[in-house]
Amino acid sequence: MIEQLIEKKDLRKYHLIKLLEMDPFLSKSKSFIKDEFKLSEYLLRVTIDRLQEDCCEFGITEEFKITEDDSIISIEELGGVTSNFFLKKYLQKSIGVKMLLQILMGKFDSAPEFASTHFTSNSIVYKWLDKVQESLKPLDLELVKKKGSYSIAGNERTVRLLGVNLLHRTDLAGSLFSEQMLIRATHIVDIIERNYKPMRPSHKNRIINYVLIALSSDKSTRKLSRRIKEKLMKSETFKELKQLLLANGIKKLCQENELNEFIGILILNEALPEQAAEELVNEEIQSDLIELFIEKLFQSFPQIYTSSLKKEITNRMARIHFNAIFSGKVLLFENIFDLSYFQENYQVVFDFCRSFIATQKKAKNLFVQEHAVYLYYHYLLMLVNCLSPEMLQSAINITIDFSFGEEYNLFIKRSIKNICSHLNLDFQPTLMKNTDVLLTDSNNLDNSKLNSTLVIYWLEPPRAIDWFNFVNILIKKRRSFD
Repeated sequence: MIEQLIEKKDLRKYHLIKLLEMDPFLSKSKSFIKDEFKLSEYLLRVTIDRLQEDCCEFGITEEFKITEDDSIISIEELGGVTSNFFLKKYLQKSIGVKMLLQILMGKFDSAPEFASTHFTSNSIVYKWLDKVQESLKPLDLELVKKKGSYSIAGNERTVRLLGVNLLHRTDLAGSLFSEQMLIRATHIVDIIERNYKPMRPSHKNRIINYVLIALSSDKSTRKLSRRIKEKLMKSETFKELKQLLLANGIKKLCQENELNEFIGILILNEALPEQAAEELVNEEIQSDLIELFIEKLFQSFPQIYTSSLKKEITNRMARIHFNAIFSGKVLLFENIFDLSYFQENYQVVFDFCRSFIATQKKAKNLFVQEHAVYLYYHYLLMLVNCLSPEMLQSAINITIDFSFGEEYNLFIKRSIKNICSHLNLDFQPTLMKNTDVLLTDSNNLDNSKLNSTLVIYWLEPPRAIDWFNFVNILIKKRRSFD
């Protein structure tokens, strides 16, 4: 959804980079690219030229290169620069993003004034206002005009979280808020960090952005349900945080609904200690769905059951559900990452989560229908983190036998373990009847002893292509087992 606000020419460059970086060799044929994006030879040429100009403008010619020959276009990502870097730059340049941020902050007075400030025409500004309006519809938000100025009508939490998301992606807070406001917001979050736990930089940035928006807003957040409100107000975290904020003169965030919302933001960004978070986020959040998920999981994989695993999954799912409920439709603005890696390397878990979500959607579970993509991603990641490969998969038996001797074999074994730890590999000291893969440099093998063993021949030391092919072969072997 966020891509709607990027200029068409910039979006074309971003999509080209995304396509190339998803390829194992970071390259595609020109004919494939033209077919994929329905580009003429001229438009492809212009896109590449503009992308090269951007690399110079952004000062990244040493970190990122795009090259071409007669039929192939390639990129080189030399560290520090990926498609996410370009997405941020193109969002920062976008008139639509600047416009939306100004409206969110109550600083967009009129289309003519914005046009004059940004050296563009009124017609272009009105065109972008239409695009902004369109981008807000999926969030149940609406662009409204009163007495010549624009604002966004709808759920205040959604409005604020949208602002947090945009500020985090664009890093434009410095151009929208005074230095005094930035210092104050950072100070507030520093106080919380000192009193609770160290924050990840990305989470801290989001919380600072939320504080900036909350302190600037003249609107109140929505009232919470009586049950949740009572639970929050009775919690030790509520009392402690209120005292902490009052002691530092931060009265706005101490208002009842504001403080409840702020606690939600802290939970969302993992800024509270685990015990405090669990006090507020518990199994009551979609408890029936949690019970059903756990029941189906242990039915499918009875060998993995332990009471501690059940408790861990229950707690993690409660957190996932809280995040989905709290964030609501703003999750539509989140990045969607490619799942092919998980499909290739965690096929069993991938299929289980996909089947569970599909079944719940078919059963018309409204919560799952609304948050299906988010839940699928996070259920999958949860299981990947909770379950070891040994719990779900039979081992692939590998024998390593190179002519350089035992020390070299141990070196290769250690390297494979580091790269393929997710595939449940069992290393056998010598060729056996149940050996699945033999990795060697020898061409003098006794075929009568190989049985069904797959032989892979490597050069010494292995090249990048050797590793690439080896991992692909193991993944195919894993699929044949599953």
